[in-house]
Amino acid sequence: MLEILRNKHMVLHDIDMTRDCRYVTERRLVEQHLLRNGITTVIKDRHRMGDHCISWMGSSDDTKNIRYKVYNKFVQILESAEVRKSLGSRMEGLVADDDKRFMARLLRHKDHGMFRLELTFYGSTLLSLKEYKAHLEDARDLLSTYPVYDYSYEEMWKQRADCIQSMVAVYMPVKKVFAYCHWWNSVTSKKYGYMWKNVGSKLVPLLLANYSFNDRPIHYIKVKVDDAGEVEIISEKVYEREPGCTAMT
Repeated sequence: MLEILRNKHMVLHDIDMTRDCRYVTERRLVEQHLLRNGITTVIKDRHRMGDHCISWMGSSDDTKNIRYKVYNKFVQILESAEVRKSLGSRMEGLVADDDKRFMARLLRHKDHGMFRLELTFYGSTLLSLKEYKAHLEDARDLLSTYPVYDYSYEEMWKQRADCIQSMVAVYMPVKKVFAYCHWWNSVTSKKYGYMWKNVGSKLVPLLLANYSFNDRPIHYIKVKVDDAGEVEIISEKVYEREPGCTAMT
């Protein structure tokens, strides 16, 4: 395979291996466990990854090119936008993911949570499948005694929903762009929501109603952008749905 890549002027950069496991944990507990086991190569990326993900580099000669990562898969789906985007979400993957095998695994762990162990092998050298599996098993052995929680998806969602005090939506009538944010992560500064194009003014009330929560305000801001990229606020309004209501009131 490497010969084929070289002939096409392509170089192998990295290979990922993953294993989905029962239960969940958090960054602080994993870091403490790693330190107790003499691992001091934890990557200082909390401001980018948040509190439910941790990664570290291998420290021995045969693992120094391996990055290990542990993260709460359900939280990652709720909170992670695209890597290079500051606004986004993957929540639709909970109900409409094309990967049926992944969906089956996700549902299998819905009552107790699921974390993912991910190994990234950097470099242009291709190992044997046996070697890759051995490194994965070594990582599992290392993590076999660290603290985990039995925490359902429902409980995780309620915990996050309780933190939502308000939402915000921004609409640009001329460009017909509508953007919505349901929470902002104070650790990573990522905003979780969606953006639509070609949204007419008649569709805006429906979006505001469908993407708001009962008994919590949604701030609707209409703006315009000039040729220099300067943003001017045209109007600001606050709406709130009544309990059990599906239409904006």
